[in-house]
Amino acid sequence: MSVRFLRRVAVVIASSAALATALPAGAVTSSAAPLVRAPSPAPDFQLQATLAARWQASQLSTGRIYNDQFKFDDWGLTIDTGLMLSVAGAQPARLTRLEQEVRQNYYRAYAAGGSAAGALAKTLVFAGVVSADVQTFGSRNVRAEVIGHVEGDDAGPEQGRISDSAKKDYSNVLTQSYGVIGLAATGRAPQRVVNYLLRQRCPAGYFRLAEVMGETCGQSGDSPDVDATALALKALQSARQDGASVPRETISETVGWLVSQQYKSGAFGSEQLGPNTNSTGLVANALVGTDRMEERLRAAEYVARMQIDAANSAGGPASGEVGAIAYNREALTSALANGIGKADRDQFRRATAQAYYALAAAPLTETAGYCPTDSGVTVVVDFRSLGGDVDVRCASAPVTTGLNALQRAGFSVDLVTTSAEAFVCRIQDEPPAQEEDCQGTPPQSAYWSYWNAPNGGTWEYSTSGAGSRQATAGGFEGWSFSSSEDRPPGVAATRPEPTTTPSSATASSPAQGTARPSNDSPSNPGPDDDSAAPSAGSALPTVLGVSLIALLAAGAGLIAWRRSRRA
Repeated sequence: MSVRFLRRVAVVIASSAALATALPAGAVTSSAAPLVRAPSPAPDFQLQATLAARWQASQLSTGRIYNDQFKFDDWGLTIDTGLMLSVAGAQPARLTRLEQEVRQNYYRAYAAGGSAAGALAKTLVFAGVVSADVQTFGSRNVRAEVIGHVEGDDAGPEQGRISDSAKKDYSNVLTQSYGVIGLAATGRAPQRVVNYLLRQRCPAGYFRLAEVMGETCGQSGDSPDVDATALALKALQSARQDGASVPRETISETVGWLVSQQYKSGAFGSEQLGPNTNSTGLVANALVGTDRMEERLRAAEYVARMQIDAANSAGGPASGEVGAIAYNREALTSALANGIGKADRDQFRRATAQAYYALAAAPLTETAGYCPTDSGVTVVVDFRSLGGDVDVRCASAPVTTGLNALQRAGFSVDLVTTSAEAFVCRIQDEPPAQEEDCQGTPPQSAYWSYWNAPNGGTWEYSTSGAGSRQATAGGFEGWSFSSSEDRPPGVAATRPEPTTTPSSATASSPAQGTARPSNDSPSNPGPDDDSAAPSAGSALPTVLGVSLIALLAAGAGLIAWRRSRRA
C-alpha cells in the first residue's frame, strides 16, 4: 500500500473584521494589514495558538457560527473555524459536528444553490482539509462544481476565470486563488485556471483584488491588495508544486513585494484599515516555506500582543475570553475595558480565525544561520546545482532524526510517495514538480544527497536514511542536490565563533514588564509602532469583509495535510 502524499498546501483565512452588514450569499471579499521584537523571554506561540483555537471552538453553536447581531448562520466563518480546528488538531468532536453541518448546508445556504463560485471553491478546500471525498461531499461532486464555473476557450481574456453564475458576479482574485488551491490539492488545477490568476498580477509584484474585463493591471490602474496578494502567492506555490507552469521569478518577486508592506510593529494591513491581525496572519502563513523567517517571527509577535490572555484580562470583564485575538490595538483596549459585546463578537471571531495562523506558523524551532550552542543541530542545504545558494539554518532542540532536523529548521519537504521510507524528493519546492513528480525514487543523476558531520569535522555521505538516522546535538546535517556527482554541501561543518556576548545581543529588547509607550508616533516608537506604514501603493481593500485561506506546510510544528481523494 503506497504512502499517502503529505501536501504542503497553505490555508489561512483572513476576513475583514469591519463587516457591518450581512454579505450576499457566497460573496468572497478581503481585508488587509505590516512588525518588532517581543520582550524577552519570547512568547509561547504554540500555547497562544492552542488558546486561540480553544476560544474559537467555544463560539460554535450546534456545529456552526451564528451571528447574534444580525441573526443568521455564517457559513463562511463556520468553514473558517473548521479549517482552523483541522489545522490545530483540536476539538475533534466539534470539528466532526461542524463538518456534518457544512455538508448538509453549504450548497443551498452558502453557495446559493451552486451559483457562488467563491463559496464552492472555499468549500472544496475545506473538504480536502478534512479528508472528505470531494466527489460526494454533501451528495455533490464539489470539485466538478468548481470546474463547472471555469470560463472556456471562447471567453477571450476571461478564459480560465472561475466566475459566479448568478446575475451579479462577485468573483475576484480571492475566488480564483481558492479555486487554484482546491483544484491543485484534489487532483490538478487546469493550466488555464492558473494562467488567469497569473494575469491578475501587476508588474510591481502585487495582485489586484478585482479585474477590469479585458484590461491588464497596468491598463486599468488597479490598486494593490495585500490579502489578495498573499492568497494568490499560496495558490501559485500550490499549483507550481503540483506541476503547473508558474515562473520561479513570479514567486520570489511577489514575496519581495509582500514583505515590503510590513509595518514596524510586525503587522500587515492597509492605508484604509490600518495594521490588523487578519492580514498579518494571512501574510505570515503565505511566507511559510520561504526564507523570510524574521518577517514571520515579527508577525507572530504582533499577533501575540493582540491576544486576550490570563494576565491582561485578570479580574476584568474579558477574563472569560482568554484566547480571543483582537482585530487591532483599539479593539483589544476596548475589550479589556468593557468585555466583548454582541456588536464586537463577530469581529473577534473573524480576527481569531485568521490571526491564528501567524502563531501556528511562527518559526519557533529554527533560526537563520548556525546554531550558537551544542544544544541544536545546524542544517545546511546546498541549492547551487539548481541555480540557488547555500542556506544555513539552526534546528533547536529537541531534534530526533535527520528528517526531523530538516523540517524543524524550517525547510519544506516532499517525500517520495511510493517509498515506505522517508526518501526526500524535494526541498523548498526544488526541483519543481514538472521536473520531478516524486512518484518514484529520483535517479542518481538528480537527487538530494544526504550528509552529516560533527562540529569541526568533515562531511560524510550518509548511508542511512534521514528518517531513521539520529541527528547529533551540536552537529551538522547537510543536503546537496546532486546533478552529476555526489558532492558535500558547500560550506565547512564548523560553527563560527560568537561575535557578541549574550548581554549585548539582547540589550535592545525591553525587559519583561517594561511599560510600552503610550502612543505609536515616530518620536516614541515601541513594539506597536506602525508609523512606518508601507510605502505608497499599500493595499486598499474592498469595503466588504473576506475570508481567505492559506495552507500550512507539512513538518514539525506545522501542518501536514493529506491529498484528498481525486475527483
